[in-house]
Amino acid sequence: MDSQIPASAAPISSKNMGIEDTRRSVTYHPSIWGDYFLANTYDVTDILAHEEQERQRFKEEVKKLLVATPDYSLHKLDLIDAIQRLGIGYHFEIEIENSLKYIYDTYHESNDLRTCALRFRLLRQQGYYVCSGKWDFNAIGQLPLYMKHCFKALSDVYVEIAEELRKTRRWYGIHYVIKEMKNLVRAYFEEAKWAYNGYLPIDMEDYMKVALISSGYIMLSTTCLVGMGELVTKEAFDWISSESIAVKGSAIIARLMDDMAGHGRRYGCKLDMVDILVHEEQECQRLKEVKKLVVATPDYSLHKLDLIDAIQRLGVGYLFETEIENSFKYIYDTYHKSNDLRLCSLISIT
Repeated sequence: MDSQIPASAAPISSKNMGIEDTRRSVTYHPSIWGDYFLANTYDVTDILAHEEQERQRFKEEVKKLLVATPDYSLHKLDLIDAIQRLGIGYHFEIEIENSLKYIYDTYHESNDLRTCALRFRLLRQQGYYVCSGKWDFNAIGQLPLYMKHCFKALSDVYVEIAEELRKTRRWYGIHYVIKEMKNLVRAYFEEAKWAYNGYLPIDMEDYMKVALISSGYIMLSTTCLVGMGELVTKEAFDWISSESIAVKGSAIIARLMDDMAGHGRRYGCKLDMVDILVHEEQECQRLKEVKKLVVATPDYSLHKLDLIDAIQRLGVGYLFETEIENSFKYIYDTYHKSNDLRLCSLISIT
C-alpha cells in the first residue's frame, strides 16, 4: 500500500522560508479609480463659495415663505415645526419669534386636536407659558376605540367652553374646570382599581378621600361658575377649588345621597358608603368578640399569654391596651417560677 501523504495534507516546514513564503495572501487587481482623486485640480474654495451662494439663496426663499404665510394659519405652524425639526431654526430666529409671539398674543381655541397639540408644543419650546389644559391630545392613539369617542366628545365640550370664555376675557376659568375634570377621572380610575382588585378601604376616611371627588359635586360646582358670566371672579374659582368647608360639606351630602340611592343596584361593581359602614360595623363586632375572649381567658393560663402574643404580633395590640395591661399587672403581681420553658419565655418577652 502506498503510504505517501498527499502534498495538501503534509505538514508545512517553516525551515529556510521567509515571511512572504509562509504568509498566504491574495493578489488584488489595482483600483479602477487609479490616482484620479489625488490628481484632481478642482479648487475647493470655488466649491465652497458656490455652496454658500446656494445656501443664502435657499435661506432667503425660506424667510420669504415664513413672512408670507399668515401667522394664524395651520400652515405657519407646520412650517415652523418642519424648520425646527431640520435643525436650521437658528437661521430664522427673528421670523419664528415674531410669528410665535403673534400666535401667543392672539391665542384662540381650536376644535382640531392636531392644531392644539402642535401650537402648544411650539409655544412651550419657545418659552411661552401655555397651560396644557386642554388634555394630552397625542395620547388619544393609545386609547381603546370606545374611549377615543368619549375623549373626543369631552374635549369638544371643553374647547367650546374655552371659546365662550375667551369672548368674555375670563379664559382662566377653563383651567379650573379641566383640573376638576381630571381629578374626577382619576377618582373614577381609583375606584375601578378597587373593584378590579377586590380592595376594600380600611375605614370611612380612606374611602372618602376618593369618594368625595368621585361624587362629581366639586367638578359640577366649578363648571356651574363658568356659566354665571361676569358675576364670577378668579377668587371664586380659587375658593371652590381649595375645597373649603362649605364645598366639602356639600360634597359629603351628595356622596351620601348617591350611595344610599345606588346601594344594592351596582351588583358589586362599585363600593359605596353603605358597604364601608357595614364593614366597619362587622369589624366592631369582631373587636368586641376578641375583647370578650381576652377578658374571659384566665390571666394565669398559658392560653392568655398565647392570645396576647398573637394580638401583638398582628399589630393590633393598641386596640386592647386596657385589657392587656390588666392581664400583665395580674401576671406580674402573682408571678411564680415555672418549669415550662415556653411559658417562662413568653412571660419575659411580653
